[in-house]
Amino acid sequence: MLMCLFAVTKIGGITSSFQAEILAILFGLQVANEKDFMDVQVESDCLMAINEISRKHESLSEWGSYLLDIMDRSLDFVSCSFKHIRRSANSLAHNLANFYCEVGEHRMWRNSLPPDLCNPDV
Repeated sequence: MLMCLFAVTKIGGITSSFQAEILAILFGLQVANEKDFMDVQVESDCLMAINEISRKHESLSEWGSYLLDIMDRSLDFVSCSFKHIRRSANSLAHNLANFYCEVGEHRMWRNSLPPDLCNPDV
C-alpha cells in the first residue's frame, strides 16, 4: 500500500538553500521512522544534496555531519532511496516549504493536504 507523508517544520538560523534541503531530508527521515514507515523514497530538487547523499561516504562539506546522519537514518528502513526531481515538478514541496508555521513547530499530513496547498490558486 502506497502512503504519502507530508510534513513541515520551521528551523531558525538557516544560512543556505543546501543547508535547508539537508535538514528537510533529515527531518523527513526522522518523521518516517517515527511513523514506522518501512520503504521510503526521498525526493528533492536539490541535485547537490542528492549527489552528496548518494556518494555514501564521508563528505568534506561543512554539512558533512548532517549527511552522515542522513545515511545512518536511511539504514532504519527496509529500503530508502533518494531521487532528484526537477524544480518544476516539485511545486508541492515548494508550497509546503512556504507554509506558515512558527520556529520549532511541526505540521504533518498523511495521504492528504489542505486544499490551498495542493492548488494555491483556490
